[in-house]
Amino acid sequence: MTSKKARKHARYGFTMVELMAMLIIIGLLMALVATKVIPKIEQARVTTTKANLKMLHSAVTATWKRRNCPEMAGTMTLSMSSIRRAASNLR
Repeated sequence: MTSKKARKHARYGFTMVELMAMLIIIGLLMALVATKVIPKIEQARVTTTKANLKMLHSAVTATWKRRNCPEMAGTMTLSMSSIRRAASNLR
């Protein structure tokens, strides 16, 4: 009778091999997802920085124009090359 209880009790839960297999599968899936997500995060950071630089340029230009200094507003140039340089400095 005690052997039946022991066998019945042993059926509950997962074995160590099953738990290790699940952990390995989860780890592999996380590695696959990470390789796809990490470059997108970097790309989003660069895109955000470009947008922030454009907004800053617009704000400074508007400030110079509002203060009646249009010659100063015309001296600020924001080209894509300057944005790329600033974005490359972030890496």
